[in-house]
Amino acid sequence: AAGVDVAVAQAKTEDEVIEAAHGCYGMLVQYAPVSERVVAALPGLAIVSRIGAGFDTVDTDACARHGVWVANSPDYGVGEVATHALALALALLRNIVAYHRDVTAGRWHYLSSGELRRAGDMTLGIVGLGRIGKRMAHVARNTFRRVVAVDPYIIDGDFPAYVERASLTDVFAQADVVSLHVPLTAETRGMVDAGVLGVPLVQHNSIPEQERLSGLQSVGTVDFIRAAEIVQAEGIGSKQTVGPHVPGGRITVPGPGAGGDDGGVAAADDDHA
Repeated sequence: AAGVDVAVAQAKTEDEVIEAAHGCYGMLVQYAPVSERVVAALPGLAIVSRIGAGFDTVDTDACARHGVWVANSPDYGVGEVATHALALALALLRNIVAYHRDVTAGRWHYLSSGELRRAGDMTLGIVGLGRIGKRMAHVARNTFRRVVAVDPYIIDGDFPAYVERASLTDVFAQADVVSLHVPLTAETRGMVDAGVLGVPLVQHNSIPEQERLSGLQSVGTVDFIRAAEIVQAEGIGSKQTVGPHVPGGRITVPGPGAGGDDGGVAAADDDHA
């Protein structure tokens, strides 16, 4: 529109955001941090809009204090994220990465990457049944035998007929694959904790319970690695956790098998509801 200037910048730090947004009335951001310091340094700022559904990079309390409106894009990437999450799940279950590694190295055997299991005999768990979670259930329902999900904000009538409601711990206990589709907020941060990860693990007694749960007091890369090591040691490498958004990188720890890739735990953050 006439009289409107648009500035484009790659800003990854608070200082870079402050410099790039100097004199701006609005910001359209993806991963740029919008903190108390940023908002305070931009007195003319009126609105911050996030390209995406998640808004964990925006300090909404600080914006409220300074009278800055906050917006997001709740229907951003619904189909793409769900399709990608399903692709990640199938890549894990069918050992695609391991097969690619072997073929690239000039080796081929149908069991070279470990035992294969039929997705049609398995259960998919979904944490968060918002737009993307529902789409994930829809595109995966004919691939998996069952779909179970947890979402305390969705009433029974809004659960699709092909999705079974379960608690968070029951989702992890029953599912062979768990796909996370919740926004990162104060409520959801750390929700997959020692208690949740311990549900399928404490059913196996080859390792003392204290040893099973040691190192799982907070959620992070080390926790998932330790959980995967326990799964590997107890020979139950069928539990998978996948998500399409990985701000800090992906950790995948192989489970048991000839090629060491038939099971594992992948840690990921998902900023979409």
